[in-house]
Amino acid sequence: MEFLLNNIFWTVLLVVSGTLYLWNLLRSEGGDLSPQDAVNLINRNSGAVIDVREASSFSDSHIVGARNIPLAQLESRLTELEKSRSKPIVVYGAGSDAERAVKLLRKQGFEQAAGLAGGLKAWTEAGLPVES
Repeated sequence: MEFLLNNIFWTVLLVVSGTLYLWNLLRSEGGDLSPQDAVNLINRNSGAVIDVREASSFSDSHIVGARNIPLAQLESRLTELEKSRSKPIVVYGAGSDAERAVKLLRKQGFEQAAGLAGGLKAWTEAGLPVES
């Protein structure tokens, strides 16, 4: 105890940084996959890729084999994903759409849903295939 009091600055710094680290872990949905992690899930575990952007953006460019289900339609089209319920689902979109989609999917029992960190931009920067 005396050590902690003599080093109050370091004690406070340790408590604050630990608290912020835990808060960040709990706040995130654990769904930020790197493009390489996503490829591993897709290839090794027969994962599905869901693009929650609007159809016009999807038609411009998308991950090879991705299924387009815009975020606004996701809840009403969950039956299309039923075969993938126990498999990983990689979700990407524009802005925070992917995060909201992952939360919705997990709430509906798709426990292995995860978001692609950086979305399509990170995917293409990693040199992974897209189709137009």
